[in-house]
Amino acid sequence: YELDLNEIFLNKKKVSEYAADTPLVSREVQFQYVRENDIASFIEILPKYSFPFIKAEETRAFQVISNNMFPFVEENSYVVCEKIELSEVDNMAMVVAVSKQKGLFLNRISRSNINDNTFILSSENDFFNEVALQASEINELWLIRGVLSYDINCDNKFKYINNGVKIINKFLNKQKHDSAS
Repeated sequence: YELDLNEIFLNKKKVSEYAADTPLVSREVQFQYVRENDIASFIEILPKYSFPFIKAEETRAFQVISNNMFPFVEENSYVVCEKIELSEVDNMAMVVAVSKQKGLFLNRISRSNINDNTFILSSENDFFNEVALQASEINELWLIRGVLSYDINCDNKFKYINNGVKIINKFLNKQKHDSAS
């Protein structure tokens, strides 16, 4: 019943200035989260957690599904976010952008030099392309405040780097072979 025994027996109420009940949006429900029309009802059924370092009214934790922001954010970790308005976001801030038309993105955001209503989402990893979104396509914007990773093992990082080096070597060898022909 989630009762606090301190409150029952000692008449001490827990006073918390922290954001209670941050919904956790795991990889399995991200598509549904983006496409959901009744988001309030959907949020009610998601698991929730209270993070002691977040003091915002509206928060989310999104599970990361790619390595586009490696090494800052690893795949399978969670980014803990506060809701932010598009007009308030700093240039190159790390955000989660939700677009009902194009999906959920975890990137750095910057305003386009060509059009003020266009925003460029860029990755830390050069293997991923930039994505352009119109301001009207961004339904929600979440500023990343923390990263929670439960992968204590560094083997995945080395495996990822080694795989990247193999891809680069394969590409360079192919280019060398094609130019020799």
